[in-house]
Amino acid sequence: MKGNSNETQTITHYLSHRIFKRKVATQIISFSDAQELRSFKKLLAQKILSDKRNNYQWN
Repeated sequence: MKGNSNETQTITHYLSHRIFKRKVATQIISFSDAQELRSFKKLLAQKILSDKRNNYQWN
């Protein structure tokens, strides 16, 4: 679990240096405050890790 925490922090750090306005279909994702951005980054990092684990299981 500690490894996943460190990996999540690494991904979150990487994402924090990216622009957080992405065009998704017809919507623009934007954030009203820093807390909302942090929550989004955390959820995104968890999704990336989940997808990564699922991909390893299939290969």
